[in-house]
Amino acid sequence: MRNRTRYGRKLIVALVALVVAAVPAPAFAGWHTVQPGETLWMIASQYGVTTAEIAEANDIINPNLIVAGSQLWIPEDGDEATGGGSVTYIVQPGDTIAGIAATFGVDTFALAMVNNIDPPFLIFPGQELIIPVSDGPAAPRPGPSGRETINDDVPYYDPATIRQTIVELSRAYGWDAYLILSLAWRESTWDQRAISSSGAVGVMQLMPATAEWAGPALLGRDADYVNSAWDNIEIGIAYLSHLRYVMGSDYLALASYFQGSGSVERDGIFATTREYALGIIESRDLFASGALP
Repeated sequence: MRNRTRYGRKLIVALVALVVAAVPAPAFAGWHTVQPGETLWMIASQYGVTTAEIAEANDIINPNLIVAGSQLWIPEDGDEATGGGSVTYIVQPGDTIAGIAATFGVDTFALAMVNNIDPPFLIFPGQELIIPVSDGPAAPRPGPSGRETINDDVPYYDPATIRQTIVELSRAYGWDAYLILSLAWRESTWDQRAISSSGAVGVMQLMPATAEWAGPALLGRDADYVNSAWDNIEIGIAYLSHLRYVMGSDYLALASYFQGSGSVERDGIFATTREYALGIIESRDLFASGALP
């Protein structure tokens, strides 16, 4: 019986190997989520590339050590023509559709249309997006990205003006001003000129799609969230108020501001989101005590 069992296992392994060898590996460029038990060799074999190519594309020092749940960029097989077509991308915590579109050099609305995403263009971590491309893209780096550049075409507002604006609007919307000061500091260090690599702008780091929806929907008017610090801050606070009404608490509102309310409800709060929200709440006391501006 023991010998028969061993023979059966060997036969299964041999059959699996034959099936894998018989299936031609596709030319591919996109993200792969490492599954428990996978090795770099298994992943490379699946996509028809070498372990060295994946290791180089992902800055992996030890090819024998990969972590389940991590994202690996799979480079396209160099023997295949890149041409036009599409690639897939797995949404990471902190990603926005505008940021992903900018990374791949495609139009935001085209990306939304291809993936049947309606305004206000909410996406959630783990979601698979089809990216229409004309040429093979350079590999983007996963994960949330913070403030990257300054838009010199936007008026400069001194910190005292930003602070006073936040205080006035926080009180008007029934918020603890110190909490909103902390949120805005975390997002942009109170700089209306700040632009993140994902496309978020201004003091409250608003995504254009969200701001263009929230102006008419929450303020009852179009707002100049790019050039006006007042409008940017008011939209941010109004949107946070909307999230508090929907989610039921300040903490969940802050988590949803970062992760998206749909994702929070569906997937729970990610570790990075928890750190973000609790960090803002803890920093609130530093603003209240005068330890921060």
